[in-house]
This record gives sequence, structure tokens and C-alpha cells, in this order.
Amino acid sequence: MLVSLKSLQLENPKRLDRLVLWGAIPLWLYWKMFMRDVADSQSTAFEKKSKLDGSFFPSLEPIEVLLPTVQHRTIITCGGEDKYSRPAFHSYLKQLCIGNAQVEFREPVVGAAHELTSECPLEMFKSYMDTLFCA
Repeated sequence: MLVSLKSLQLENPKRLDRLVLWGAIPLWLYWKMFMRDVADSQSTAFEKKSKLDGSFFPSLEPIEVLLPTVQHRTIITCGGEDKYSRPAFHSYLKQLCIGNAQVEFREPVVGAAHELTSECPLEMFKSYMDTLFCA
């Protein structure tokens, strides 16, 4: 998500219709999830064939800073049961983006968590797709 926003800022693509963001995470939560116990996080990342080192957190630009500057149509929402990206955080982001007509917040998807998996009910997938890609 942060990479997408930064790329928009740097590259200004001409043919992009819209950017869809699901489950924005506050900067403080990245710290809590990945940096509080770096050794454990590095081990988990290694198991998932990823790399996490000391440059990760200092390299982040918070969504709280990037999102208000977006100059392309951007749709953002979250799951109503998302423990990482709570609807209250999206309300905060919405306040930061007042005056930027390019950023559109949609209602949280009822019952959805941070990730939608094949185990989720079909109705939840439909709600997810309708929320992000219709209208």
C-alpha cells in the first residue's frame, strides 16, 4: 500500500483509472508488529521467504502523510472486523483528506477481517467486490 502511494507520487502514471487500497495500517502498528521484537519478525519473514532488516521501519513513509497528497482517484476501505486497520483509523484518515476530491472512502465491509481467504463466505466476497469496484 505504501509502495503504491509512493509510486504514484514519483511516477504520475497517465493511464491509471484508480487505485484501490484495502486495510490501511497506522505507522505505530508497523512498529509494534515488526520492530518491537525484530529477531522474531526476522525469523518469521525468513520462513515466508521475505527479508526484514533494520532499514524497514526507517524507510516507511506513513500513510497518514502520503494519502492526503494523492493526485489520482483512490478508493480506500477496510473490513469491519479488521484488527489491524480499524474503521476508526479510516475515519481519522478521512479527516486528513478533507479537501482532496481524489480520495474516496467507502464503508467497511461488514464481517470482513484484514484478509479475505477462500474460507470466507461467498456473500462477504461479493460485498468486498461491490464495495471496492462498483459505483
